[in-house]
Amino acid sequence: MPLLIQIRIGFSRCLQKLNFKKILIIVSVFIEIIEITINMLQITSYSIYIPIVIYITYWVGLDLHKNGRVYISQSFGEDSDWVDPINNTLLLGYFFLNTGVAFIKIRGWPEVSSVDVLVHSICVNTGELLLLLGLIHVFNLTSLTIIYQKRIKINL
Repeated sequence: MPLLIQIRIGFSRCLQKLNFKKILIIVSVFIEIIEITINMLQITSYSIYIPIVIYITYWVGLDLHKNGRVYISQSFGEDSDWVDPINNTLLLGYFFLNTGVAFIKIRGWPEVSSVDVLVHSICVNTGELLLLLGLIHVFNLTSLTIIYQKRIKINL
């Protein structure tokens, strides 16, 4: 007897022995396995995204804190007592803002159903965060430039 016919006969005998409730239980178990897999992809995407965000936030924040002191001291001139507190406040605000944006991004995260969606979600959310960082940096530099120009006009 050919193998294909043996498989058909075996499958039909299994269906005859199983009743409808058992089939539903088997299908529900498979659905739960699929849902667990999707949830694992979601957790995997979070566990990749969060360290990336923490590293970017920490590295960029310390770099801006170290190099931004020059611009702040130039803007405030003789009031050098204000330079370090303002620089530290900007760093703290930067950390809080990035942490808040990262958690808001996680809250609105789309459902990750495949590896393609996982990579896309991580890249898009990280890119949006970097874009926001750039805009904040440009805003801060523009503010410091305006303060510096006003100070020069007053001193002339």
